[in-house]
Amino acid sequence: MGKIQLFAVLFIIFQLTLAADLKCSVWMKGMNTMHKCCKLPLPIDEKIFETASKLNMSHCEKQEKVAEMLNLKNADKAAYKNHLTKVITDSDWKPILVKNSDFCVDLAPKLVAPFAKKVNITEEGCGAKFMLTFNCWMATAYSECPEKFYTDSSECKELTKTIKECKENTADIIKAFEAPQ
Repeated sequence: MGKIQLFAVLFIIFQLTLAADLKCSVWMKGMNTMHKCCKLPLPIDEKIFETASKLNMSHCEKQEKVAEMLNLKNADKAAYKNHLTKVITDSDWKPILVKNSDFCVDLAPKLVAPFAKKVNITEEGCGAKFMLTFNCWMATAYSECPEKFYTDSSECKELTKTIKECKENTADIIKAFEAPQ
């Protein structure tokens, strides 16, 4: 399994959780489009991805394993920021991801319970807090995509607009998670 495939695996459960009619469901459903619209960095060490891709485990177990390998399963704000500072080397992306780290670390715990309920796991299952933080990193990074990495299209403009609006109103994101499927 390649780096992109494993990256996509981290989003599989995340993408299946929201009702289509909720505006901020784009945080989950827009993940595949994000990569077409903006060349996002991978905020996880490539060696860990390679190791995880070789494990004979379910997707859920792999997510938990990646969180453990990064020492981020039950991490605090400082640990997440430290991780991003070490792993993101691109000078355009590092300040964007580090700046948004606290927002994502604060948001993820609010999403764990409704997420776990939707996908029928325990709140500790599947490395949910880590996965939700990771996905938030990607969405917030996308919302500030440097022009040199951005694809200018109507689809990308709409996705960018929605993600920026949702970031300004975390209550909408939480509502999207709590909505019935």
